[in-house]
Amino acid sequence: MPDPNRTQNVLEFPGFSGRKIASGGDLTSNGGVQLLRLADERTRLIKAIVQTIDDDRRTHSRTHDLESLIRQRVYALAL
Repeated sequence: MPDPNRTQNVLEFPGFSGRKIASGGDLTSNGGVQLLRLADERTRLIKAIVQTIDDDRRTHSRTHDLESLIRQRVYALAL
């Protein structure tokens, strides 16, 4: 039975197929990355960082673009 003294806030994020993040109840282990992604999309901070970095890697050897690599590293550090 739910605790009547607990309030539950629900946040909806676009692009997540109707998935919701709820606080006040069971915790989710991936809610932080979704919040971080939303903040990144709104501030465009990763895009700004990437524009200041020269990508000297060989074009034919690249599998991932620099923006994806920077985003992965920043998110990993933040989480």
